[in-house]
Amino acid sequence: MMDCGKTGEVGKMKEKMMEGFPPEMLMEMMPECLEMMFAKLSPEKRSQLTKKLYGVLSKQGGAEMVKGKRKGLVVDDRIEELIAIGASVTANCQPCLEYHAGEAKKLEAETEDIQKAIEIGQMVKKGAMRKYNEFLSEFFK
Repeated sequence: MMDCGKTGEVGKMKEKMMEGFPPEMLMEMMPECLEMMFAKLSPEKRSQLTKKLYGVLSKQGGAEMVKGKRKGLVVDDRIEELIAIGASVTANCQPCLEYHAGEAKKLEAETEDIQKAIEIGQMVKKGAMRKYNEFLSEFFK
């Protein structure tokens, strides 16, 4: 596993990236970077990465919810699978989408809920792509 701490080459790259880009720009770039990376991964690696990303995102989101108004919010397994469906669509990960849709169905998620999660993932991806394209058009100006 790579070292993403303060030491080693990856740590240095991470520090340099965080210094050079404001968080807002990283938020716009991240979906595009993930899309390019996912295209190079096998379906198994895509699934592993999606699970790791989901873990990181859920921990971060959970920390914010405890500090905010939604203290005590508990997300059930069905909702987690619907979130994973949206993330799978955003990441263009077909095996992930198939897996998480299957899991959602096992948990008795309604077809309409699965369709809505897919639509939300498409909207997020489209918005991120639009913003990233705007960024690229201004990059060398």
